[in-house]
Amino acid sequence: YMAYRLLILWLLALFGSSEASAQTWTVCAGGGCNYTTISGAVNNANTLDGHTIEIETGTYAESFTVNKALEFVSVDGPGTAIISGTGTNMINVGGSKLVSFTDFTIGDAGGASQRCFYVQAGATLTLDNVTVRNCNRNANGGGMGMASGGAANIVDSTFTGNDVRGGADRRGPHIDVQGVVNISGSLFELGIGEQ
Repeated sequence: YMAYRLLILWLLALFGSSEASAQTWTVCAGGGCNYTTISGAVNNANTLDGHTIEIETGTYAESFTVNKALEFVSVDGPGTAIISGTGTNMINVGGSKLVSFTDFTIGDAGGASQRCFYVQAGATLTLDNVTVRNCNRNANGGGMGMASGGAANIVDSTFTGNDVRGGADRRGPHIDVQGVVNISGSLFELGIGEQ
């Protein structure tokens, strides 16, 4: 685990901005941290490529776009920080950046057509010990959608209860692979749109 985290930090440093230092920002829903929302931490001008955002226990009902090379860490371990937002893509990864999430639960989407993740062309998303659950999409990729040229590394993670709900192009309730996906030690339980 530590070697994997060091690899992520090295990649962030290699591809991130040369002006960024290894700054860590904290998020607590109830206050007492640098930010009370994840999107507030991501969108702040002081948050730069190569920074880490540590998120305290709680449920964060928000959606956001990440256009910076950031590492998101659940401080209290697996399943204690839950991101359950709204919008077409709960977490949109773009900007040709390397983004990682460690020890989260992402999902329980309330929208009629909502993905947990969308990875844009040129971006790379790493999920380490993340549960992606109960997201849905009308066409494809309920758990994760990906543009051609996007990439994902899925390590020791679980995809469960994701759905594709109709349309002629019903593929990949968990992941709609248009780019490159590397998977190790992960579980994909039968998705609702699978036969």
